[in-house]
Amino acid sequence: MPVKDLSKRLVLPFFITCSTIWSQTAPESAEPDPAVSGGIKPDIQIMQRADRIYLTLVLVLLAGAASCFSVPHNNQDSATEAVIAFHGKLDQQLYQSIVVGSDKEFRARSDAESYLRKVREFAGKVTKSAKVASSVQNMTDEAQVTLAYLTQFEQAQGTESFVFRVKDGRAKLMFYEAKFGVGFGGLD
Repeated sequence: MPVKDLSKRLVLPFFITCSTIWSQTAPESAEPDPAVSGGIKPDIQIMQRADRIYLTLVLVLLAGAASCFSVPHNNQDSATEAVIAFHGKLDQQLYQSIVVGSDKEFRARSDAESYLRKVREFAGKVTKSAKVASSVQNMTDEAQVTLAYLTQFEQAQGTESFVFRVKDGRAKLMFYEAKFGVGFGGLD
């Protein structure tokens, strides 16, 4: 879970708890009976304020500590986010943007843009997509991530295969293939 997601989950409950603590006041019947306390009548308001300050500090420290223990972002996460961006661009028919932002291997494919166009024209927009398989090959300074998706488009259902090169947290498309049933014009 990224730090920003974790902090969103902690901030609201933290402020709700603090405002609840600070808004509470001692009821009139909370004052101790001097006969029971040995004649000593502590100042309840000062003690409650000290308790509130202490509790608030503890909550602040807990929120800060929790934000330090976020789940690291890995190569597969980068590739998965790239698939989401890919689908968005495919839906918007931004084929050239996909090709320009891809790895040199995909850019070198002479039919890259026309292939993406044929996929979009045949199947329509992506309506639902689920990752069904993945593998990561980590190398010295980069990784190769292979993802397989079962994707429901507006007019067809198919499987998509993606291969990304991930370096410094950035995933670049190396290979893309969509397979549908018969009638896909020889692209599958």
